[in-house]
Amino acid sequence: MPRCSCAGNSCSCVLQAGPGLVISGTGNNSAPFTVSLASPYTGFTLSAPGALDLSALTSGALAEVTLGASATSVILPTVAAGTRIELALKQGVAGSTVTWPSTVKWSGGAAPVLSTVVNYTDWLVLRMLQGGWIGAVVGAAIR
Repeated sequence: MPRCSCAGNSCSCVLQAGPGLVISGTGNNSAPFTVSLASPYTGFTLSAPGALDLSALTSGALAEVTLGASATSVILPTVAAGTRIELALKQGVAGSTVTWPSTVKWSGGAAPVLSTVVNYTDWLVLRMLQGGWIGAVVGAAIR
């Protein structure tokens, strides 16, 4: 469902067109509606031990994170129920770990153990439900 806001004869709309694509635009009575497309893909490296800040991610986001150091904590976004975030966590240096907040619930009750080999990737999905975040491993030790 598009989210639109209008003031006078001018409107701005945003539409989540499925995972990986956001369509947005603005227009008014005297100017054509202009449209832009954006992918919620982001890639970055955690280069020093510390927080893995995912707070800017939106629904349908795919973050490719190279772990150049261990993530001592994870900062998750404040989002609505139904939000899905995918993470590709690639080992940039051997042995990097991720410490997940206790608010993320995992199958079996424990956070996954990530691959520790350089250039191996673990693919995770996080979903916000009404009761909080749940996490699942989609693929482990992908190379």
